Amino acid sequence: MPHKNRMDYFSGSGSAELHFGDLDLNYRLKTRAFIDICMPPMFTELERRFPMLALRKVGIAPIMYYVDLQAGAAPIAFGWDVRSSFSVSIQRAMRGSGAGGGSRLFLDMRSTLQAHLGSGSAAALGFEKEKGALTEVGSCQVVQVITRPLAPPGERAVTELPEELGEFNLLEWDAPYPSIALMHAAPGGYRQAVVEAAPRFDAIWGLCNTDINQHVNVHEYIMAAENHFNRLAHLEGLPLERHRIRRIQMVFRQPFFPGQAYGVDGRLWLNGAESMFTGGVYAIGADGGWASAPNVATRCEGELMAE
Repeated sequence: MPHKNRMDYFSGSGSAELHFGDLDLNYRLKTRAFIDICMPPMFTELERRFPMLALRKVGIAPIMYYVDLQAGAAPIAFGWDVRSSFSVSIQRAMRGSGAGGGSRLFLDMRSTLQAHLGSGSAAALGFEKEKGALTEVGSCQVVQVITRPLAPPGERAVTELPEELGEFNLLEWDAPYPSIALMHAAPGGYRQAVVEAAPRFDAIWGLCNTDINQHVNVHEYIMAAENHFNRLAHLEGLPLERHRIRRIQMVFRQPFFPGQAYGVDGRLWLNGAESMFTGGVYAIGADGGWASAPNVATRCEGELMAE
């Protein structure tokens, strides 16, 4: 029976305590801190408002597919919470033609962050007794594809709104669908840096890289991409003490597990004080060969801060 009062989205708010590692040495929020700051309030409300148990009973679950984390340049007062306001909607998008095409349903989760401006000097270590005005310091978008993860290949896509989600309106996605091609597209106005002596980075995942979802945690992919971005920027001669990573986008194609070899590779792009890394985290086979497509594709933006 259809619901009489369907909703386009639900919204909420929350707060998170800042930890030392969330801010860089200039007291600016780091993109790698966003997962712990943005996601807990959204997922707590999601579990409360969304019929997760009913979906799981029919073999349907939302799986993380894409994140877009954007950090502002304002210094933040340490010792005060970061506030978030968020919304969650159900959207439908077309993935294009071919075997991987067709429509996809997903949760579109968006959060805006606010914090108090820092009022002191970066040389004054520790907590600030005074706090500045509350200001926007970042934003976060998380896309979770609604899928049947245990169904046979070719039968996992959910293309129609399940009965269990009948209280929601199905909205149409009005932006390019996140994809590996979109992450790797050459940025307009940038030149590709030809970095010398930059072999691809490789390592092995272990238990310390995993979480209770039974695979490597998203933090690890973010740090791997950011670290390789910095490596290429350093080899290009950029002063890393002024090079700030302000945005990171990721498309998750396949998870990694302990014991798997992986590598990070990609291209560095420059446009004046602006920088960008397009690449990904690739699986490496027993023969040492790299996969042709990354398990996790990424697009990172950076900038040189004023001296």
